Amino acid sequence: MALIKNGTLGGGDIKLVGACSFYLGISGGLLGSSLGLVFTILVNVLYFSYKGLDDIGKFPLVPYLGGGYWVVVLCV
Repeated sequence: MALIKNGTLGGGDIKLVGACSFYLGISGGLLGSSLGLVFTILVNVLYFSYKGLDDIGKFPLVPYLGGGYWVVVLCV
């Protein structure tokens, strides 16, 4: 995706998802990715609504994906 459209998922996001999905398997990888994306939505919507900003803009995705995978590793 980073090669197709500029400003989307970068190399770090893709490498993290690939490595964690390889380690956790298909179901763990999907669950970790889903949890990470839910964390991303919740945190950014709450933060930007608290700050009163209309345009969310760009933000790093790796910390949220890492948190989602970390929850899966601890719970499974």
